[in-house]
Amino acid sequence: MRNRFMRSAVAVAVTAALAATLSPAAAQAASDDRNTVSRSAAVSQSKSSALAPLAVKNKKSGKYLQPSSSSNNAIVRQQNASANNLQGWTLVNDAGYTTLWNFGVNRNMGTSGASTASNTSAVIVNPSGSFDQDWLVSWINSTEFYLKNRKNTGMCLGIDGASTAAGARAAIYGCANAINQTWSFTTF
Repeated sequence: MRNRFMRSAVAVAVTAALAATLSPAAAQAASDDRNTVSRSAAVSQSKSSALAPLAVKNKKSGKYLQPSSSSNNAIVRQQNASANNLQGWTLVNDAGYTTLWNFGVNRNMGTSGASTASNTSAVIVNPSGSFDQDWLVSWINSTEFYLKNRKNTGMCLGIDGASTAAGARAAIYGCANAINQTWSFTTF
């Protein structure tokens, strides 16, 4: 499943890169007028082969998940809205869990060292099938959810120190129904 997905995803990434090259101003434009994506639309997208990326927005800060670089094991941080491809995440259905595949670098979001320990950084890694790269999207309502790590569903993705600052690190912590652990999908 993931190999077939990767071939299709590479084609989408190349198309996006060409579009950005043809329109550099559009690629650099910052925008926070993204529309929230409903639960039914996100679930539908994760089960289709459409491969359109979404952005992942933190409720407390209003900022978006983005790896700090394109390198393997780069830490995922929150940043202001931008047209940077690193803020695009494609949802891949994996037996009831969701793999968040980064549109900009062709890597999955997982945990550093595949750890399940509290305060472990979220990172982007080469796809491997490891359970730390899968997330249970636990819906709170029609647009907001928690991201529970498949390797330890007692751990939820949150922002370190409940910070609202750009550049704050995303990491896993014991699920606490906290606002800094609350996410929504938006258009990218």
